Amino acid sequence: MQATSAKTTKQGSPINWARVIAAAAAAKADRERTAAGKGVSLAGQVKRLKFGLYTVPSQSEPGVYWTVVERADGGLQCTCGAGMFGRPCAHLAAVTVRRQQEAKRRQQRKQAA
Repeated sequence: MQATSAKTTKQGSPINWARVIAAAAAAKADRERTAAGKGVSLAGQVKRLKFGLYTVPSQSEPGVYWTVVERADGGLQCTCGAGMFGRPCAHLAAVTVRRQQEAKRRQQRKQAA
């Protein structure tokens, strides 16, 4: 005989896993939108220390700066709490916006030359 382990809510009804997954996906998308919005406002404060290494000020802790590093695979990693766990953060978004702005300026200079 095979044992079943149907999960239930506190009220005793079965858990609707499709609903749980949809809610988690919506929450992740919301965190990404929030980080992107904050990142745009922080882009002007990004300091490029050298190729692939940036500092970005914390919005919640005055005087604190987070480091964003370009990994070997081309992705970005932030030292803030969210970034260390691979979650969206405003610092990664700010560096991404800054890099896009720099690429656009380089392209414009090439076209002008």
